[in-house]
Amino acid sequence: MIPIAVCSVARPQPYLYATLTSLLASDWHGNPIHVCVGGPDHAYARRYVDRRVAVHPLTAVEWDALKDTSLHTRFNANYRRCLQHAGDEGLIVLEDDVLVRSDWYRCLRLAIDEMRAAGRRDYVLALYYPADVRRSSRGIHYQSYIASSFYGTQALYFAPGVAATVLDHLAATPTRTVDMALRNRLVKDQNLYATIRNLAQHIGYASTGLAGHMHRAADFHVPWPAERIAS
Repeated sequence: MIPIAVCSVARPQPYLYATLTSLLASDWHGNPIHVCVGGPDHAYARRYVDRRVAVHPLTAVEWDALKDTSLHTRFNANYRRCLQHAGDEGLIVLEDDVLVRSDWYRCLRLAIDEMRAAGRRDYVLALYYPADVRRSSRGIHYQSYIASSFYGTQALYFAPGVAATVLDHLAATPTRTVDMALRNRLVKDQNLYATIRNLAQHIGYASTGLAGHMHRAADFHVPWPAERIAS
């Protein structure tokens, strides 16, 4: 199973329970889900710890270095902590205000397998994208995502080796929003794709205030395309 890291922070209205419940009820059967908490308050997350959920709070030293910085800087730092959990099969990073489809992992594997067959290796694959971003058809299970229109880090898959590259890029731009810093890298590398349907839905109506507006997926409940049947 591809590892999962959830980028989390205490919110006025927490969504973490809904996110974890959605993941644990889905067809992803790995463990643990790594919940990286980007602030001093992690009591809200501790209640969800079990054999399939591991919570990684900031140390006192880490928080001391971040407490007087901007929200963007703290989010950038916590996203980098998530990227450290990449494994041999890559990494899935979710924000703590999403739901996933019950069959999302099967659908993701179909997209990854199709991309591998097409010779695609070093890429970022969006499992969530707002309705108004620019895309173009590629295969049955995935599509191109025009990097210059990228926004929304709610659910991303980083192919093997890519998380380390992105981590270094974010570390070099620590005060930038993750969306903008990642978009700049994706425009340079031209390696952004998206699943053919949204596998995650954004539910963060009361958010940390980074997005500035509420965005949603338009096709979260649309059935996944039928698998290719070999002749």
